[in-house]
Amino acid sequence: MTCSECYQVDQVPEEIDVQPAAPNESSQRLLKMNGAEGVATEVVCLVVGIYLLSLLVVVEVAAEAKANFKHATNFAIAGAMTLSSAILARHHVRNPVTNSSLDVQLQWMKDHFHKFCHNNCERKLQNALFMVGENGGNDYNYAFLQYFDEARDTLRIQELVPLVVAKIKHAVEKVISFGARTIVVPGNFPMGCLPIYLTKFGLESEVDEFDENHCIWLLNSFATFHNDHLKKAIPE
Repeated sequence: MTCSECYQVDQVPEEIDVQPAAPNESSQRLLKMNGAEGVATEVVCLVVGIYLLSLLVVVEVAAEAKANFKHATNFAIAGAMTLSSAILARHHVRNPVTNSSLDVQLQWMKDHFHKFCHNNCERKLQNALFMVGENGGNDYNYAFLQYFDEARDTLRIQELVPLVVAKIKHAVEKVISFGARTIVVPGNFPMGCLPIYLTKFGLESEVDEFDENHCIWLLNSFATFHNDHLKKAIPE
């Protein structure tokens, strides 16, 4: 895949200068990505303009008909998966929240761009920043929360990783085809440090299942496994 600048979380430079279409001294955009970890749901988020001044920019949801998309657009669906419900069902994983997947969010993006830029997307989006991720977290969370006891060796859930990474790669290729030139692809969180896992499984876990930060090392190793696969896939 090709784009002007494609970053994974640990590859993002400390400062990325995103020039506005009509630059001026007061609207200089500077994105500081040092230590960024993404967001807590499946997200394909287009940021048409990020103004990190003293103001909080509201990212409007694409499905909101009356929203103002002057600064940014969010195509996220809360609780959505990267993979479809049908694919997860074949791996005996159920989403109790929604049947929506990353494909639905990409379709929202395509429909939005059809209205927003018609046949001139490449020019209008050349200075935009695309956040493609964090993706895969919900797929893995649903699997671990349903099958944690059986999956302590993670082999069963590791089968999902190539499928999730392939779908993320497809999403990046899609946003490039829409006109994206600067893209950030966050990796997965240190899952073993998340309160939901520490609350649900922490008291049941053996002492040797915790690392020096008192996080469940098995889950953090799984997140690293996913991120390693993602790092290999993105440059291809």
